[in-house]
Amino acid sequence: MSTQREWLPSPLAARALGISLRTLKRYGNPDTGFLIPGVHWAAGPYANSPTCWDVEACRAVLHHRGIQARQEMRPELRLPVVAK
Repeated sequence: MSTQREWLPSPLAARALGISLRTLKRYGNPDTGFLIPGVHWAAGPYANSPTCWDVEACRAVLHHRGIQARQEMRPELRLPVVAK
């Protein structure tokens, strides 16, 4: 049985992620953002179609970037490098 992911329009996706609509759109900007078109968000077929977001995929990226930011701010939280 396959699980289909839910794609939400921008206002609902921003609310689900706990960020502002403006921030979500900034993160999804193809020129400057880090959320990837076709992976994290999809434009509709027309200029006035809503943009929809894969909230689970976006949440995973936001979590990963948050962990990285915390590790940069607090070196003691960095995971040890294990040499093999």
